Amino acid sequence: MKCFASLLVLAAGASAVIVPRDLATVIDIMTPILDGLHNYAHVLDSYNTTLDGKALEHGGAVMLRKIANATNLASQMPPLNLTEAYGFQTLSDELNAAGDVVIYDLGNMTARFEAGRECKYIVPHVINLAAKVDNLMKTVASKFPSSGQSKDAGTITHFEVGFAASNAALASCNDKSTQTTSHRCKHAVRAD
Repeated sequence: MKCFASLLVLAAGASAVIVPRDLATVIDIMTPILDGLHNYAHVLDSYNTTLDGKALEHGGAVMLRKIANATNLASQMPPLNLTEAYGFQTLSDELNAAGDVVIYDLGNMTARFEAGRECKYIVPHVINLAAKVDNLMKTVASKFPSSGQSKDAGTITHFEVGFAASNAALASCNDKSTQTTSHRCKHAVRAD
């Protein structure tokens, strides 16, 4: 939701007043997403060291729940005016930066996911995560003034491209140890 230049705020008038209720609503909805992105980035970083699949899957499930909740709340949110949209800019920038970190990490961990035998989980998870993030961003963007929606569309496209790159990188992810296990099972059957 990279939004609105200072000129748009000036055009709205220097005396424009932020309605705390509406700005607070979008901040209350999106702050847990920012916290969730930071936590998920930490989960990915920890997984890179520990290969703890349960923690990875739990962290992914928590992130998806936060996104679903935020999307539901955002769909019920009243529209924002230009001044409120400008008031959201700082949080928007933080969300974009945190989202970029998560997408980058996901797209650069194929070898670690293979080592931890998490490919069967992570590949569909990232596809699902991309769809849910896209839906959330479009839902929130629909509540912003139309004069800023072209910038919102650019931000949404940025994340769609980022997720597409991560999904392309993960497409080769293969739980190599699963092949070894199946091979052993075949030998066990032959020995009988």
